Amino acid sequence: MSVPKDQYFLVDRQAIEKIAGFVDVAGRRVLEVGPGEGSLTRALLDRGAVVVAVELDPILVDRLKTTFAGEIAEGRLHLIQGDATRVDLPPFDVVVSNLPYSISSKITFRLLEIGFDVAILTYQKEFAQRMVAPPGTPNSGRLSVMVQTYATVKPVLELSPNVFKPRPQVRSWVVRVTPHPPPHPIRDRKVYADVVRVLFSHRRKTVRKGLKSGKNIFDAETIERAVDTLPDEILQRRPEELSLAEFAEIANMMAGMMEGGPVYPPGEDTHLLLRAARREVRTSDRVLEIGTGSGLVARELAPLAAAVTATDVNPHAVRAARSRGVEAVRTDLAAGVAGPFDLVLFNPPYLPTTPEDRIDDWLEHALDGGPTGRKVIERFIEDVGRVLAPFGRILLVVSSLTGISEVRDLFTRQGFVSFAVAEERLEGETLYVLRAVRDLCRCGA
Repeated sequence: MSVPKDQYFLVDRQAIEKIAGFVDVAGRRVLEVGPGEGSLTRALLDRGAVVVAVELDPILVDRLKTTFAGEIAEGRLHLIQGDATRVDLPPFDVVVSNLPYSISSKITFRLLEIGFDVAILTYQKEFAQRMVAPPGTPNSGRLSVMVQTYATVKPVLELSPNVFKPRPQVRSWVVRVTPHPPPHPIRDRKVYADVVRVLFSHRRKTVRKGLKSGKNIFDAETIERAVDTLPDEILQRRPEELSLAEFAEIANMMAGMMEGGPVYPPGEDTHLLLRAARREVRTSDRVLEIGTGSGLVARELAPLAAAVTATDVNPHAVRAARSRGVEAVRTDLAAGVAGPFDLVLFNPPYLPTTPEDRIDDWLEHALDGGPTGRKVIERFIEDVGRVLAPFGRILLVVSSLTGISEVRDLFTRQGFVSFAVAEERLEGETLYVLRAVRDLCRCGA
């Protein structure tokens, strides 16, 4: 963990007091990123703030602990050593920071994702000017589009190099950042961010050529369909010529195409499985998610595991999952997948469905559990041992309508022990996540 070499400490008392006074912080939880020697920290504390200060440099952290020992003991200052772009942050209302230049972009995007009431932030002047550049103008870029989609940015103070120690080679701006809802509906924030990133990575190309250069982010079919559908008046322009509404139009169209039509959307059962999987997954795990649907669970687990593979019988679901960066295979359950996998996840069709109620479409495949609700579950339990590592674990979503005792009996007959590790009550049913492992006593008998 390296300490930034571009952290310039505020030493001018007048500048410090102005920055600390732009927002009423009395009684509020204030996040300060890069407190350095604590001059701004002191001004915030003097105004009645409860400060959460995040500092990367361990030497500065030790000094701050000494300087503010009393405030720390009183609970008015919470000091965290770590990288503010990665470390877990406690709740806060306001951000007031003299930011290290090198993390300006990363921390700004992270703060907007987390959310806050208002922020007073010091940036290098050139960086701040790019933040406030109006969309559709030559200075517009990824930074201005992303920030202005989610916030209003207003310069409030210009600082000369003389107010810092050491003196930087450039002037700085203090800006007020006030979050607001996007001015135009955004279907998927990640897809929107990816579209903006792809287009400005090729800012000298037209939108048509820029999108076609983004095959490392989006699948080729989605790109081709988008290029065939978007109007020429958008495709022929460069990204800095687009308005926020037009970025939203492109991203929303691509997000809709990535959903691929009849794909089971994330619901209560999806999020229940995801919460259980996050608790269960280990960094060394090879994970298999069967019936991935939209790909949400597999995508969220990918950073937490050694490898994640997903399957689905629905070609639209496979396409949607792949467009989200998931390694997805079109197959029935685990057929054709070799393994072994340390963790197998399945949110199966579990609703009892009579032949009269059955509809022959892809979405119905994600819901149809047969007359008992266990038709697909039975096939899964019979076959899962083939791809499961000797000490592997299974997480399976079931409903009270499916019969949790009957499903546990199915596991027992195949040599597994199972028990519920999560549940959620809904109107008319209760959802459970069963955790199953091999019955080693029985296997050794």
